[in-house]
Amino acid sequence: MKKYNTVKPVKWLVFALVLVCSFYVPMSSKTTKASGVARVGYANGFNEQFTTSASNWFIVSGKWTYGSGVFRGNAVASDTSSVFFKQAEYANFDFQVKMRRKGCSGCDNSLSVRNCCARSLNFHYDNLQRYSIIAETGIGYKTIQPSTKSTAIISGGFNVLRVVAIGNAYEFYVNNKLLKKFTYFGQSSGHVGIEFFAWETKGNYIEVDYAILKTK
Repeated sequence: MKKYNTVKPVKWLVFALVLVCSFYVPMSSKTTKASGVARVGYANGFNEQFTTSASNWFIVSGKWTYGSGVFRGNAVASDTSSVFFKQAEYANFDFQVKMRRKGCSGCDNSLSVRNCCARSLNFHYDNLQRYSIIAETGIGYKTIQPSTKSTAIISGGFNVLRVVAIGNAYEFYVNNKLLKKFTYFGQSSGHVGIEFFAWETKGNYIEVDYAILKTK
């Protein structure tokens, strides 16, 4: 049985204060590279294997633990559990996460990118082999890709979700298969994160094997 070290969650107020300080660069109508903000040591990205620590991740909500190379999120009933990489904001990147969801088959498991100031792009999948892409605009939500079936998704097993973002151009992959390529004129830089929703706690959790980001 794996043992996990508990990381205490922090409140949404602290999260909001962090994001208010984020650096925002408006995007033109052309596909251009945008600027990001990164602390020393993380300017070129990160490689998180979760063998000894998850200290680079900020817990927004939920109960997250780590150990034996797994970053585990334990569900909160009728709520979304989420974390983001706190050491840096990124504009142009290749971000991939290997994760496995247990429990609710129809509940979303997601990557969140360019997350800042109540704006973000969210790439969802579930164990019914569906994916969708939703933009949070600051005043509401915009559906970029409605819920769509894809056999690229491994139901109940580990899936590698990957987002490539350069300027206003995005690509979304699952297990190396390109599922969606699109442009979106919104947030130009911000944090990347991981989240999942659950109706109940029993048997509901997510395991993250690794999270890797390379700047472009």
